[in-house]
Order: sequence, then C-alpha cells, then structure tokens
Amino acid sequence: AELRQDFFAGDRWDEDLLAFIRKLRQRIHTGVISNLWMCSRLTLAKWVNESAFDAIIISSEEKCRKPEEKIYRLALDIAAEFKRLSSAERKRLLASADSIKPIVSA
Repeated sequence: AELRQDFFAGDRWDEDLLAFIRKLRQRIHTGVISNLWMCSRLTLAKWVNESAFDAIIISSEEKCRKPEEKIYRLALDIAAEFKRLSSAERKRLLASADSIKPIVSA
C-alpha cells in the first residue's frame, strides 16, 4: 500500500481537461483505457470516476494492456452498448487505435 501511495504521490491531473470531459459527457459517451495496477481504481476514484467517464477500463482488471488489440476490442464492445456500431465502424476504430495517443496517463 505504501509503494502504491508513493508511486502516485507526484501525479497531477489536468483539472481543466477533466472539466472539459465532464462537459462533453453531457452530449456524448466518454471512456478511458488505462494501464494501471490492481487496486488502482480506488486510488484514482477521486479523478477518474463516473462523473467524467461512462466506461473505465483498467488493464490489470482485464488481464490485457495497451497496445494489445484485446483491450481496444473490449472498449468497442462497451461502446456498442451505448451506440450500436456497425461492423465497418468497429473495424475502422480498431484500425485507428494504434495512432491514438493517451490524453491522461498515470
């Protein structure tokens, strides 16, 4: 527990970005994929929570990590629950996943 606390001690979240995401969430569904350790959800709950994101995917909970295709497929499955994506849309999004840069990383 102490190691985890020390590890995250210097992290700072971009509050302006999170506020922007919360505003976006009023109009669109939002989500985040993060390569975090087990039990990190509790550590991040103050910032990364349902107030900003509809879906929060934590790699250690899913037993896969970015940039593995499996984690992006999971995100697309979750997105499909919010909006029915066609097979072509899913393939296009998956193909573009390699070019996605993380906005917030921990």
